[in-house]
Amino acid sequence: AGWTGRAGRPQAGLQLGWWSSVAPIGANMGSGGEMSMRRGAGGFGSGDLYLLQRLSSESADSAKRNHDMMNLYILPWLATASVFGACGAELVPNLVLSCIFLAYIVFDFIWICLQPQCVPKAPLVLVHHVVTALLILHPVRFPEHGLYTCYDGLVEINTVILTFKRTVRFQHRGAKALVTFLHWSTFIALRMIAYPIFTKVRRARRTKCAFARPCVERRRCCPARPRSAHKSDGW
Repeated sequence: AGWTGRAGRPQAGLQLGWWSSVAPIGANMGSGGEMSMRRGAGGFGSGDLYLLQRLSSESADSAKRNHDMMNLYILPWLATASVFGACGAELVPNLVLSCIFLAYIVFDFIWICLQPQCVPKAPLVLVHHVVTALLILHPVRFPEHGLYTCYDGLVEINTVILTFKRTVRFQHRGAKALVTFLHWSTFIALRMIAYPIFTKVRRARRTKCAFARPCVERRRCCPARPRSAHKSDGW
């Protein structure tokens, strides 16, 4: 489908998923467009303002569709890597997965700030992203706890199913009912059963380590010294 640029000339724009909001802007970067490459030497200019205005003024339906398509491209890979990591068969090192998750959270945070209409209750989602980023910073700082990122990433299975459910138009009621069942089953299994169990097990392990750590640390710092067979009485 075509669209009309600001100069009144019809421009060709791709209408493929979330890229549809970016491709028309890129098509207007030629000669005569306000977003010409000349602004590169002048820093932040009218072209940048036009881009921000276009993003903020996009319709809510289009913004939601583009944001959902972006999640459908990224989240399945993160969910798959989290499943394999939680099972002990890492597709990528846990530290790398933690950094990728953190980068995705930052990217999505900026996206929602520029287009708050792309999600319902944007302030709540932004607060959730801040809390999630703070949690992921722990395994980034302590890579030996990278397994926690895999456990946290399991919830993306439910997010992918939810996004797929509201993005795809189902022709048969049976298919929609199946996806709805998968959504609620993973929601209950992960958010209401698995994560409370993970929290309880983690607390039990931390309590056990808290009692065992003083003896371990003492053996590490002050190892037993063998007695010398030729020890002087004066010493």
